[in-house]
Amino acid sequence: MEQVKPAARVFHNLISARKLAEGKWPGSLVAEAREHFEKEHFLVIKNFFDSFLIQHINQLIEKTEPEIFHEADEGPQHSKGHIFKKSKELQQFPNMILNNKNVLRFFREITGMEHLKFIGCYPYRSQEEDRHAMRWHQDMIENKIFVISINLSQKPYKQGEFAFRFVGHEEELLRISNTDPGSLIIARIRSDLEHCTTKVTGNNPRITLAGWGFTEG
Repeated sequence: MEQVKPAARVFHNLISARKLAEGKWPGSLVAEAREHFEKEHFLVIKNFFDSFLIQHINQLIEKTEPEIFHEADEGPQHSKGHIFKKSKELQQFPNMILNNKNVLRFFREITGMEHLKFIGCYPYRSQEEDRHAMRWHQDMIENKIFVISINLSQKPYKQGEFAFRFVGHEEELLRISNTDPGSLIIARIRSDLEHCTTKVTGNNPRITLAGWGFTEG
C-alpha cells in the first residue's frame, strides 16, 4: 500500500503521458493540480506511465549492461545503485516522451513554471545491497527547477521512500514509498526546499525514472 505522510492529495485521473502527447487533458483537474503545487510545492500523480511504457523500459534495462552509480567523491566500491548509459534507446526513449511539446506544456501548466525548457531523465535501479545513506540535498545546479521520480518497478519494493521538506525543518511535507507502477512524483527545487530518498530493503529493487526540469541547456 502506498503511504503518504503527512496527508497529501494524490491525483489519480489527470491523464497518462501517452495521452498527454495528443494535446488534450482535463482543464479542471490541471487547475486543481496547479493550486496544490503552488501551495504544497509537490504533486503525486498516479498512472502517469502506463503498463506498456513501463514494460518496454524494463525490457531495455534487462538488455543493457548496468554501470555502477556513486557520488563523484567516492569510488565504485561505494555503489549507490545502477544506471544504464550503454543503451542509446534507453537514454533517448524516456526523454523523447517527456520532451514531447504537449507533455512539456502540461508540466508548465501544472507547475506554473512557464520558463521550463526541457526535462532530462535516466532510469536508475537501487537495491538492498547498495550503499545508500539518507542524505538531504537540493539539486540547485544546472538551472534545475523541479525534480521528478516515476516508478518503473514491476514488483513492490520496501522503503526507498521519497521525502521532501523545508530546509532546517524536521517536519516533512511529503514522505512516500512510490510503489504503484507508473506513479509520478514532482517536487519543486528552491533554496529553502530539500529532498532525499531512503535506502531500499528486501528482495525487489527500486527502479525509477529520475529526472529534472531545466530552464535552459
